[in-house]
Amino acid sequence: MLEEGKDSKYYHYDLLHVLSNIQGRISLAIPEEESAQLLQRIADYYTAAGNREAALLTRLNRLDFVATNSSESLTKNRHFIELMKMKEEYKDLPLNVETYKNLYRLRVLIVLMTETPSFMIWRKKVSNAMAR
Repeated sequence: MLEEGKDSKYYHYDLLHVLSNIQGRISLAIPEEESAQLLQRIADYYTAAGNREAALLTRLNRLDFVATNSSESLTKNRHFIELMKMKEEYKDLPLNVETYKNLYRLRVLIVLMTETPSFMIWRKKVSNAMAR
């Protein structure tokens, strides 16, 4: 049995978004690249149908899926660039706050990664080398 979710209104209560959310959970049964492509096709469908809120949420879900499940490394830089593009593309939508939340989480992750002991040692070596 399906229950109405908090984001269902953005998808106009269709079943396609239910499938796309389930698809993310069963990614082990579908190759990662195909899963990411499917999520992109769903986002493209929502864009073509004029449902920009659903397209935005689906694109954010796709970015999260690729960042956490892909065997290819989605560099933080690519992720950041895509989020910045989305921030501008959907700037007229109140729901775009979700893009800003993702940007904030990514920034925190990058800061945490750059404050690891190994990075700090590397940064010190580079600074010392440049000082010579």
